[in-house]
Amino acid sequence: HASIEEHVVGEADAEHYCRYLAKAGYLARVGHRRYRHLPRRRTGPLPPQIQRVRQVFDPNTGEVVWKGGAE
Repeated sequence: HASIEEHVVGEADAEHYCRYLAKAGYLARVGHRRYRHLPRRRTGPLPPQIQRVRQVFDPNTGEVVWKGGAE
């Protein structure tokens, strides 16, 4: 569901993004490869970003909301 004609998102990439968003508290796992959005984490129109340093950054709030190793 994340793909558009000009940019196809692979299943592995989508799963990776969802796993990080779950660690950061944006999504809850509800089954094998199924997630639901947590309303309390609606911070604005821009999507959270997974950064190379293994952290999730929310451009709406300007905050790092999860750092690798901080389970």
